[in-house]
Amino acid sequence: MASILNNIQKQVFFSLQRVQYSLCVLLFFSSVLASSFRAVNQFEVGGGTTLLMPRNTFNNGWGYGMDVGWNFSRKYGVHLAFGNAQVSGKETDSLRLIQSFVLGAELSFRRKDQAYGFTSIGIGSVSGEDNTLFVFGAGIKIPIRQHWLIRIELRDYHPEIGIPFVSFPKSQAAIQGTGGSRYLELRLGISRTLSGDR
Repeated sequence: MASILNNIQKQVFFSLQRVQYSLCVLLFFSSVLASSFRAVNQFEVGGGTTLLMPRNTFNNGWGYGMDVGWNFSRKYGVHLAFGNAQVSGKETDSLRLIQSFVLGAELSFRRKDQAYGFTSIGIGSVSGEDNTLFVFGAGIKIPIRQHWLIRIELRDYHPEIGIPFVSFPKSQAAIQGTGGSRYLELRLGISRTLSGDR
């Protein structure tokens, strides 16, 4: 009798888990579809300095980064970023070059001719890592002249995505993803917009 109740409890739990995941996906897509997609067709190209903060075995290191983006509406865009930083070992004097490539989606909270914030989510490849990492970012863009922006962004690299009560890709119940943060990256750069509004 106890095993039957245990099986029923597991089935109910996994059904609720699927419903929660479906609601999250539905909410995301309904907000995207409900927003106005006024075409902007704006491209951004930029670069700047990078502070890479590995979570284990290496000290923080400085480097450079480059970004290319396409904002297909005032709120939504797709960005590709490259980073290159030299770090030193915590226990030894060895130096290591860490390179990263990130492809992600960006959500901007624009205001006309004012600084505005943005968030991003994407996937990234980092040298020395066996698997693709999930990248979460937040930042601010500050218009300084027509077609020129200062871009400040903080990115966090994780081996798994964690949504409350569901962990991906293993589909285990959890409050957050396992594995923790691998790298934290702070970028400060200048971007040039090639067409459209600022």
